[in-house]
Amino acid sequence: MKCKYTIVCLFATLFLNNSRVSIENKCSNSDFKFQKNNIYQKNNIEEKDDSFQYVFDTENKYHGISDKYESVDVCDDHNTQRYTLDENGNALLSGDNNIVSDDSISLLYVDPNENNDTFGDASVVYRVGQDDGHYGNYVSWSATISQKDMGLIWSKKYIDKDFYSFDVTVTGTLEIGVSNIPTNCDYDLRVFKLDNTLKTNCNWLNFDNYDWISQQGGNHDENILISNATPGTYYAAVYSYQDKTWNDTEPYKIWFRQIQDTSKSTSYYNIVSGRNNNDIGAIWVSDYKPLGIAPTSISNSNSKVCFDNYNRYPYIGHLTEKYLFDDLMYARLYVWDVATRAAIYEIINQILAEVNNYDTWKDTNQQIFNVSVDGTSLFLKVAGKIISTIKKQVVSTKVIRTLTVLGATTNYVGDAVAIASFLASALMSSPFDIKKANLREYLINAKAGFEVGTGSNNQQVIMLKFRYHFAKDTHVNFDFSPCYRNNDTNLYNNNTINYIDSNSCINGSVRGFKNMEDINNYLQ
Repeated sequence: MKCKYTIVCLFATLFLNNSRVSIENKCSNSDFKFQKNNIYQKNNIEEKDDSFQYVFDTENKYHGISDKYESVDVCDDHNTQRYTLDENGNALLSGDNNIVSDDSISLLYVDPNENNDTFGDASVVYRVGQDDGHYGNYVSWSATISQKDMGLIWSKKYIDKDFYSFDVTVTGTLEIGVSNIPTNCDYDLRVFKLDNTLKTNCNWLNFDNYDWISQQGGNHDENILISNATPGTYYAAVYSYQDKTWNDTEPYKIWFRQIQDTSKSTSYYNIVSGRNNNDIGAIWVSDYKPLGIAPTSISNSNSKVCFDNYNRYPYIGHLTEKYLFDDLMYARLYVWDVATRAAIYEIINQILAEVNNYDTWKDTNQQIFNVSVDGTSLFLKVAGKIISTIKKQVVSTKVIRTLTVLGATTNYVGDAVAIASFLASALMSSPFDIKKANLREYLINAKAGFEVGTGSNNQQVIMLKFRYHFAKDTHVNFDFSPCYRNNDTNLYNNNTINYIDSNSCINGSVRGFKNMEDINNYLQ
């Protein structure tokens, strides 16, 4: 509280002659209570007897998530004992892990989350990247609504509001509730969702423009259930109805519960069942598109998207903190149909040959490279210039020749080539800025993964990964850009694909595909 320093100084002046004194006076074994602002009580009456000496330490304040808890010394039975407040508000003897069992010593509650009175100063309950995923967990915090001083000359009072931010990492259901509201108080709950757009700023949120509200009468519990909650940052505000009631000694409880929608058929994918359903492959795609952009989408027009509002865009800010020097998985492609696999191989092989033959582009030079496609051809572009055209019919002829040698079926080769062409366009159309040598290495590795030969069959599963990452520049901005790694393994040996990806703190959806339209819908 803003008046904390004034109160501490006042009582220090009344009770202390020195900043720290030895305990020589006799102390009765009375009921002592202490709180973090160091106002002590005896038998619920403020003690002003000079025979009692008080020693306290105000250097270590509680700062919410910093795991620092205030320490205090109290006089008890001729001894000076130091007590530390644990995260649950219990008193611990210094150097002792046991909670103080003497009921004569207890704690008067002080809200550790203050000052969380605005969207920008909201207490962070859970942040994306805090662990490998926040799936179905329950989080609760205790806090108080208090009366505050505006700090003006005429000392105008007001009732504060408490703001909390919570990063949702899984498409499903988010439930937020407020309970233990003190008697004679009427607290309500509002929830806000921060837009997933390039220029999002939490300071643009308006308390009156809420997305969900719960306003029960009196001290009845408040509850908001958000179905189909998509990944991003949500804000909760607890406030006093009409700013009339408050209680800064009895805490309310706010709780958050994030529930994975396990009823979705896309929660996991069984490859054996998919084969039996005539699927030719599957795609895992993250539930979250950073800044509203899909890294594998053909709608991308920039290789990098720069933004400087990460400090007011919690979800992106938290992702950058965790993945600034690492990668975050966005999509995985799984293919087991031999014809589709052969078509992807042949297209990659031809792209590689054309890139190698384009002598104008030197190995160490970095250029914008992308692939576009129409009904009959693929167009390879470097720095916006078409360097080659690959005819789908030529690809089909080579795929048929390969499959014939293997003794595999040649039915639906046209569909396989169409899918392969679309994938080449979708996954290389960012466009992305890359050195020719690095692009060549990437193409060689992808080609090797999808190659078909003696022993190739529909029981093998080939996997291709796609990521994004964040990079810091000299202006302390962050860049979002597609990221491809050349050292990935391509063979997938499991029978199921989980909606939780080990390289992503964000859940995704996995679906089988039969044709190009399926893939297009999933990637968009």
